[in-house]
Amino acid sequence: MTVPRRILRPWHKFDASLRRALPTATLDLALRRTTANLTSTPWQDPPPNDPAEALLLEAVDALCTTRMIPPLLWTALLPHYTPTQLTALCLAVGDRATTTMLTTTTNFP
Repeated sequence: MTVPRRILRPWHKFDASLRRALPTATLDLALRRTTANLTSTPWQDPPPNDPAEALLLEAVDALCTTRMIPPLLWTALLPHYTPTQLTALCLAVGDRATTTMLTTTTNFP
């Protein structure tokens, strides 16, 4: 199965905007954690030493289980991330969830 170009082009623009909003290492960490949550795979990365990363992973876990970042966690994240970055995190986790559902349903590599 191939994905039509009319779908891929807008998605690439969306993906590029997420990559501009968050530092690459932060986004990659969040997406690895999202994938682990969605596929029920054990988390392989070592525990974070940085409090900001620990909060970020907590936010990803919350997004994967409750589909939201609780208000207290959002407030705790604000000294480390801007509201724009947190919004991009929500969109990135949602995008990864959607992509995982699509690839699982269609057996697309």
